[in-house]
Amino acid sequence: DSIVLAPSQIVANDYRVIHDLAPERVRVVHPGVDIKMLSPHVRKLRRETVRRKLGIDAKTLLLLALAVDDQQRTWHLVFRALRRLAGKGVPTHLIVGGAKRVTPPQRLVDRFGLADNVTVVGPIDDRIPYYAAADVLLAPTLHAPFSLSLLEAAACGLPSIATHRNGAAELFTDGSDIHLFDGGPADLADRVERFCDSARAERMGLAARRTAMKHPLDRSFSQVVEIYQEVVTARARAVRDNGVVLALERATDSDRVHRRAA
Repeated sequence: DSIVLAPSQIVANDYRVIHDLAPERVRVVHPGVDIKMLSPHVRKLRRETVRRKLGIDAKTLLLLALAVDDQQRTWHLVFRALRRLAGKGVPTHLIVGGAKRVTPPQRLVDRFGLADNVTVVGPIDDRIPYYAAADVLLAPTLHAPFSLSLLEAAACGLPSIATHRNGAAELFTDGSDIHLFDGGPADLADRVERFCDSARAERMGLAARRTAMKHPLDRSFSQVVEIYQEVVTARARAVRDNGVVLALERATDSDRVHRRAA
């Protein structure tokens, strides 16, 4: 009689198939973001300062990738794409940060000869300065239940590149507020190069912000609370109904006792 919460349709489908759950027992509640703290205003205030500290000029397309544990096997794909862009003379630079327990792939950077195109900054406690400085968020994970960074970046007016197997991508529209890819390095390089058109990048950033505004924290909280209330109400009704049945059974048993005594 329980209800299972999933952060995305991808996870909900996995729950139904793997755990053989009835569709009505699985509900999707997309995580939300603080759309006041994360806003395009942050980029206007901090963009130039942060890029100057990172040594990135205004003409360079700055990509931001936030490393996660299950992303390690995708770095070869990313670095091959970057090498293609460098060979075409497209001015791009990738900032790689990660969680505290994730080691960004500095060895692969050196192996691919991308020391001038990739900067590994290590663990990032505050993502906002990097959202402010970047032109694109790169999330190449082959499977992710829900990358909250896509929604955080969107709230800042920063568009993303991600795969179809990212649960957060289902909130966006390919070509409008995000670029999705499922191919190889050439496919990814093509998606990155599209952001060299500054007018297109700005339009997508504004569209991404509008998408993020549909998913504030309060909305997610309210959805979870409503589901808890639904569960509490259903269980209270079940207890009440069981109580009525037990009372009827006891009354029936009492009548039998009285008849036998008579």
